[in-house]
Order: sequence, then C-alpha cells, then structure tokens
Amino acid sequence: EQARAIVVIPPSSADDEQSVRWTLAVLLALHRVLPDRWPGRVLVEARHDETRELLDLAVAPDIAGAGAVPTHVVATDRVVAQILAQSARQDALYFVLRHLLAFDGCEIYFEPVPADLVAQPFGLAHARVDGAILLGLMRAGRPLLCPEDASLALRADDRLVVVADGKRPRFDGSLPSAGSVPVASSAEPERIVVLGHNATLRHLLDELVEVLPDRSQVDVLTDREEPEVARVIEATSSRRRTITVSQRQRSAVSLAREGSPELCAADAVVILGEEGADDVNGDASALAMLLRLRKAVKTWSAAAPGEPTARLVTEVRDPRSAVHVEPRPGDAVVSSDVIAMLLAQGVLDPDAFPVYDELLSGLRTRIVLRDLATYAPDARTFADAMASARTRSEIALGIHPDPRPHPSRAVLDRRRLEEGDASVGEEAWLNPPRETEIPHAADVKIVVVAPVRRA
Repeated sequence: EQARAIVVIPPSSADDEQSVRWTLAVLLALHRVLPDRWPGRVLVEARHDETRELLDLAVAPDIAGAGAVPTHVVATDRVVAQILAQSARQDALYFVLRHLLAFDGCEIYFEPVPADLVAQPFGLAHARVDGAILLGLMRAGRPLLCPEDASLALRADDRLVVVADGKRPRFDGSLPSAGSVPVASSAEPERIVVLGHNATLRHLLDELVEVLPDRSQVDVLTDREEPEVARVIEATSSRRRTITVSQRQRSAVSLAREGSPELCAADAVVILGEEGADDVNGDASALAMLLRLRKAVKTWSAAAPGEPTARLVTEVRDPRSAVHVEPRPGDAVVSSDVIAMLLAQGVLDPDAFPVYDELLSGLRTRIVLRDLATYAPDARTFADAMASARTRSEIALGIHPDPRPHPSRAVLDRRRLEEGDASVGEEAWLNPPRETEIPHAADVKIVVVAPVRRA
C-alpha cells in the first residue's frame, strides 16, 4: 500500500499462455488488496500487445472489482518493433534511443512553468532553459513535442518536458542568433528486407509503413510460402498505400552465401529469429543469419567499392545474446532489455510513457541524425546547433559520435561482458553543455528531434 509503483513481470520460464494467466492472476489479486484511491501505479510487462485488452479488464472499475487500479501495460513485441523500425531508418539511431531510455544523464523529466514564462512563446522558453533541453510541453495530459510554432504561448497548467540529468534546470539561459536553415527535401524511398518471422513481424510491418518515406518497399523473405505471413502483409498493406509490402519466397541463407545485392545493397535488413522447439526465442537463428550477412556485406563491399551497404538490424529476445556480438558501424542488435529500461523510466515517472511512446513511434515527431556540414556548417558550439535547429522547428539533442575521450577497444569489450551492456562503445552525447565545442569532422552529426512532415 505504501509503494509508489508495483512492477509486474511474468516468469521467463512460462510460455506465452502461462504468462498471460500468471499476470492476470496477479492483477486480480492487486485489485482486491490495494486500497481505494491508491496513489501509485502498476506497471505490467506483457509479451504481446493483443493481451492488453484482457489485462486492462482485470483492473477496470466495476468489472473485476470496485474502483480502478492505475495501470500501464508495456507490450514487449510492440516496443521492440518500434525500435527495430526506427533503427532500420538510420545508422546509430538505436544507440541514441538507448541513451534516452537508460539513466545516462539524458532522461525525460517534467517541470512546472515558471511564473515569468507563463504566456511567453515556446521559442523563448527553449532558449531560457539551461542545464537541460526543452523538448516540448505536456498539455492536458498529452505531450506536445517539438512544436513547429515557436510562438506557441505557454500556459500556467502546462508542464515543461525536458531532457535532463536529474538536476533542476535553470531558466537564465540564452541562445545565439542563427540564420535560417532550409528544411530538408522529402526523403528518398527506401528498400527494407525482413528475414524470418515471429510474433514481432506484424507490429514491425505496421511500424515500417508508418515511418518509411513514400514509395518505399518492404520485402519479407521466407524459405517457403507462409500463409500466416501473407495474412499479416495483407492487413498491413491497407495501412498506407504509398508503401509496398510483399512476401518473396527466397532462401536468405543462399542469398547471403552468394553475396546477393538483393540483401547487401538494400537500405536495411531486419533479422527476426525463427522460433522453434530447439530455439524457443529464435536468438540462435537470428545471430547465425547476422554472421552470414556480415560476411556477405564484407564480400559485397570488396566487389563493389564505394557502393552503399545494408544496415543490419537484428532482434534477439535474451539480452545476454547481444553482449557477445561485437558492435559495428551501421549494425544494431536490439534486445528485450529496452523493456526493462522503459519500465524503470516509468517507475521514475509514469507520465513519461506517452513521451517515450511518441519518440519511439516516430508518427508525429522523429529523432534524426543530421550531417553537420549540411545542417549547421558554421556551428562552433552546441548552442549554435540548438539555435540553428530551432530555425527549422527542430530541437537539437546532442552530438554523434561522442567527442569526449574513450577507453581503448579492449577495455570497452571487457566492460561489455562485465556489465552485460551490448551498447558499450557505441556512444552519442545527449544533453551536452551548451558551450561544448563541436568537432568539424566528416562523421560528426547533430542529433535532433524533428516534426514529421508529409506531403
């Protein structure tokens, strides 16, 4: 009764049906024992999004019991699909998302609007917030991130959504003036290949058709005709007619051995594990395919120097599987440890869930890495980049790669194994001090949150 949060995590040894039954029993018990108007929140991990409706009924008012239990369900397959889709869009984006979810000095916090900022425009507030980055507003319980209208006036009942290190921000900052930076033209269509199929596939395709540019193509490769995959694709294709989604019967193993451009020259290849009796999570099959594709991409690069190669985005269910895979530029091994990170952020403040959901879905706002040379070529400090970003209604979050000194590769590899963190060594610096000098190197990018603009 005294807890600020109760986290419900089904046993990993339970299968999907047992997991739902166990979670349902726990929620019914909590509904019975928690007092009326309990001020905390129950956070529930569910493996599949389709179980959300049943679990919500267990804590709904006057159904399983009197009153309601404040509850938030985090569906593993949906969140992982969101991160897979975002990671397929751009190199290094996965590691930026992990920094936002981990407690790395760049978490989401909420601050009341200071009295002297009430009725003032958002652009002024963004410049004034120092020691943190003003990302948007929480208004009437809904996030309004990266508002395109810089003159949007703040209200007394708004809450400021900031990316901070846990310390209270100051409100005495300022930003330099910046010339207008033109808005980028529409993105070019992309070709994404999905290998394997499991419970994540349906949500992954739903996310891809939302985040990909118009006229993009998604090919699901299967060794044989899979009626279930065909049904998923049919349901997905009705979501957005400008994206082509198709199933192709091809052997991914053979294509990888041949170094086929069908795989190696795609914009991204997303690898899902094939679940089976001997490989329940599909991790072994996913990692085996990743190794084959890494070799294929290496062979393709040697045969076609200068040609772009595919980003490889791999889903593994067990976080321990990801630790043993050496990170490479352009690759991302997405494990379910992101669910633990999201739940931990929810314990800190459950109101942050809608903010993270918007950032992970990429429907209204989207995290993007912009080339420094084309985005803010004259930027000397991060404050310059922040000012340039606001001229195009974007918000600068940080710098990639992290310009600070790093340990040696041997030290990083040992840390990966000791800490069990697959992201060690793949760094971005989010929420850097405004006076941070930006290195002018070819690989330097500015991490920004941008509004989604569709024709």
